[in-house]
Amino acid sequence: MAANDITMRELALRAGVSTATVSLALRNDHRLSPATRQRIQALADTLGYRRDPVVARMMAQLPKGRRGHAPVLAFVTDHPSPFCEMGTDKDISCWHGAQRQARAMGYELKEFLLSPAMPGPKLSRILWNRGVEGILIGPLQKPATALDLTWNRFAAVALGHSLAVPRLDCVSNNQFNSGTLAVQCLYDRGYRRMGLIHTTEREQRVNYALEASFATACRRCGIPVQVTSDDMRTDDDLLAWVKQHRLDALLVPSYAYRTMLPRLPQSCKYTSLHLHPSEKEVSGVDQRWDALGEQAVNLLISRIHAGQNGIPSFPVTVNGESRWVDGTTT
Repeated sequence: MAANDITMRELALRAGVSTATVSLALRNDHRLSPATRQRIQALADTLGYRRDPVVARMMAQLPKGRRGHAPVLAFVTDHPSPFCEMGTDKDISCWHGAQRQARAMGYELKEFLLSPAMPGPKLSRILWNRGVEGILIGPLQKPATALDLTWNRFAAVALGHSLAVPRLDCVSNNQFNSGTLAVQCLYDRGYRRMGLIHTTEREQRVNYALEASFATACRRCGIPVQVTSDDMRTDDDLLAWVKQHRLDALLVPSYAYRTMLPRLPQSCKYTSLHLHPSEKEVSGVDQRWDALGEQAVNLLISRIHAGQNGIPSFPVTVNGESRWVDGTTT
């Protein structure tokens, strides 16, 4: 019999356990001991057994009452405070979207924090022993972060590009298109002298897409390209730069620049490339991170159903598109 013809029943016979035990082991269910799970999973790998994705999907769609407690997906971050405890003044819409979609799909999303006291290997053991099958890597504090988890035990997807090592399947905003969308919308409204503020860290976090998209869109519209970095500048320096180039529209990458708005010349309008939930009156780009959180959960669950654990040999990125929001600042 070919390896790929091995059935769950035959795997159970080889392992000397019931098919129910095999099913629990392959789902990493915490009701079995770690030793039993590891033994059965190792045997399944040796024999080339693969779960039927159709059966897995049918099991996932059973009513909760027939499945017991909802299976857990892990939302892993390294922020000092859990997203789930932050108030509405924080931009955590990706968490809310992911949580909403996980519940709609019959799962529970729980947050786990990496820290010096909780390094990757220790967290991996905790997740494994709790029967977690899928990990969603949330936005991390620093760009180009490397994480050391026991990846082969879990299906995993990243939200955004702050995780650099390893490269996982990723769901993120299409930052290049967001930049070109902002320039085109401003150009259509009559602005001709636009300027972009950016930082090295922000460029790393978005795969260096902001400056490239801004410059490309400006050249396409036939207008000057004015870009500056605030890495070593004060607000006074930035405002002097705005006046020097007689900008009529200023594009900023985040909510952090909101304090500059009252000090801008009346001739220069303010636009955000990543609208914060509290910026109700600001013109700019809504990157729709709530929807990105939903899509990340969908991708993660599809990997779980297909039995695709570990680091992918061909990682893919799903890019979501932004929408322009007209406010009072332009």
